Amino acid sequence: LYLDRFEAGRFPIVTAVLGANRINIHPSPPRADLVAEAPTPGSVDLCFRWDGPIADALALVERHGLALVEGPAFRLAADGSKGQSVYTRDPDGNLIEFLTTDG
Repeated sequence: LYLDRFEAGRFPIVTAVLGANRINIHPSPPRADLVAEAPTPGSVDLCFRWDGPIADALALVERHGLALVEGPAFRLAADGSKGQSVYTRDPDGNLIEFLTTDG
């Protein structure tokens, strides 16, 4: 939990790391740019680990006609491994991330 960095204003979210998983908790109003389209109570920011190459995740987003919000972009996984992510939104405007550590 990076609560100390959040409270000091050095990190825009509170992050709880649970094993290989991470939960990001955004304040209202959000301090980060990459959030749900309408960050309100009940909106989410979900990250799914992608087992294949990031190009396949990008192709999935494109194949379903979803708008690319960002990526591919360098990101660290919850376990600290280096990876890449692509971001899109679901029909409710929630932020969806596909992250791979495959490179």
